Amino acid sequence: MVTDDQFKYVFYSKGSDGFYDLKNDPKELQNLINENKYKPEIEKYRAVLKKWMKETNDQYLEKYL
Repeated sequence: MVTDDQFKYVFYSKGSDGFYDLKNDPKELQNLINENKYKPEIEKYRAVLKKWMKETNDQYLEKYL
């Protein structure tokens, strides 16, 4: 998971990933992962998570790629 004050991106080892707007949806009821307007933000968060997974030898990196 990668988060900041605005968004939260979650990688699940099974099922679809999650992307939430924490300011407008603090209870994370609406997954925005398939919303085209958020693609740039989603890619940014994915890159951060992928980097961290590589650095920590995360066992799920292969599933993530």
